[in-house]
Amino acid sequence: MDAAGQHPQSNPTTQPAEPFIEQIVAFEAADAEKMPGPGGILFVGSSTFRLWKTDVDFAGLPVINRGFGGSAMRHVNYYYDRIVEKYKPAVVAVYQGDNDIAGGQSPEAVMAEVKTFAARLRTDLPDVQLVLVPVKVSASRLRWREQQDAFNGMLRGLALANPGWVTYFDGVHLLLNEVGQPEPAYFRPDRLHLSEAGYDVWSAALRPVLTRVLERASAQQSQRGESASDVSGG
Repeated sequence: MDAAGQHPQSNPTTQPAEPFIEQIVAFEAADAEKMPGPGGILFVGSSTFRLWKTDVDFAGLPVINRGFGGSAMRHVNYYYDRIVEKYKPAVVAVYQGDNDIAGGQSPEAVMAEVKTFAARLRTDLPDVQLVLVPVKVSASRLRWREQQDAFNGMLRGLALANPGWVTYFDGVHLLLNEVGQPEPAYFRPDRLHLSEAGYDVWSAALRPVLTRVLERASAQQSQRGESASDVSGG
């Protein structure tokens, strides 16, 4: 925030062409109608998340979907205050890298953005759980598969280095056929976005992951509260 207590990114004089601002404003309008409660599962990422019917596929879980189509990881970082931190989520699931790499960014550059996000998230929400969803292999973007694989490997590495709070959703292979190529039935005619069948596959695999890490976040928060009580009680 600036000295006046406002977000610099909301000032058109400092950011004359904010990317995806219409979608961000739409989220804020929805929040003004009904603000999601804290402790939820926040989906943030590009159109793979935006098109996911998370309220249906994860019914019974406190999911908040803030995916915005066409975005890259740098845009999530840019709008962090407006679409992440304010919800005080217990779990954050991220899907980025797809548009980033197709747009010319190296896996290393995208990973640097992910690490920036993770560090800020962990500082602001010490009990948060982060779920990293890998870039799917799609027929329309096979030319970038090597870079996508490299980036997904980096995501896995971040999870392995931080097992207490970062989880890698190993879901890439679930959308491939027996010869390791994208299964057409799991994709829309554009050969990029997931079909209903594709979402069904990922939803079935991701639900238990989200349930587990939500329970872990709750347990860690309880332990932190107990520790604070022990200290204050002498």
